[in-house]
Amino acid sequence: MSKALATLTERGQVSMPAALRKKLGLRPGQPLMWELISDTECRVVVVSRSGAQGGKSMRGFMKRFHKGKPKHHCQLDAPPPRRGTRLMAWVVDTCILLDIGLDDPSFADASENLLRRKLGEGLLVCPVTFIELAPAFHGQIKGLQEFLFQLGVDHLKDWTAADTLCASRAWTLQVQRRQSQKTLKRPIADILIGAFASRHQGLLTRNPNDFRKLFPSLHLVEP
Repeated sequence: MSKALATLTERGQVSMPAALRKKLGLRPGQPLMWELISDTECRVVVVSRSGAQGGKSMRGFMKRFHKGKPKHHCQLDAPPPRRGTRLMAWVVDTCILLDIGLDDPSFADASENLLRRKLGEGLLVCPVTFIELAPAFHGQIKGLQEFLFQLGVDHLKDWTAADTLCASRAWTLQVQRRQSQKTLKRPIADILIGAFASRHQGLLTRNPNDFRKLFPSLHLVEP
């Protein structure tokens, strides 16, 4: 059974057809995530009951996706639920996630401990970080989504017009300083991540100097 019709009640509720519940093995209390696909379509995904497993279980997770090694078959079929409109969560820099995912012998322990300490305050990534991480999974997006889910890191927070304005100012300043030879070249990804983090609690990063001059008010926390 691939399709079934249900009717929305006056209270905004929908009953899932019995055949679908049976096929999916659903029980009362099972979390379901609703994901908007278009103006007329949404997808309902069964969310793992186990929840995030934390950094230790994700140590070296990216290595499973390296060429020449078996592909990992992810059980998670969709991104984790949104954390709401909360803006006080911490933005996690790409380097912190690479430390854990590649089980870096020098930095993985410290980066994992940092995420554990900040997990209760909310963790998320800039869309740019999601893009930067994709090559580590050889484009297997479900694996990347599972990695972030198990770490308790949200990747669904939208880029906003305010982020664009903030990034534009910082990038202009960076180019002006570079032209006057007062600074070294910086990848634009750092500018975008710094701008995104500026409207949140702060940035968890191992490279604070990459952000400090261009975002002086940004709260930076190192492992």
